[in-house]
Amino acid sequence: MAAIYVRVSSKEQVEGYSLDAQRRALEAGESESGCTVHYVDEGTDTGPILLQRKVPILQGDTEETLSARILAEEHRAYPEAVARVLAGLEKGA
Repeated sequence: MAAIYVRVSSKEQVEGYSLDAQRRALEAGESESGCTVHYVDEGTDTGPILLQRKVPILQGDTEETLSARILAEEHRAYPEAVARVLAGLEKGA
């Protein structure tokens, strides 16, 4: 059985764990953030990545506005990742 998880990620933090990725991305002056869908393993956010999506950081963004755009992208990315996993399972992968 495969377990997958979606999390917020930023350029500085493509792999690894951050509870405050939006704040960190804004404070670092990054131009984009995004989300990552990955398999769950024994580590924290260390499983193999299924897909990543970028979300631009706009001038005037707050943690709340950036979080809302990332959440919308997560809602598109997660079903796509599930479909990829199911397609792989159907092929015997």
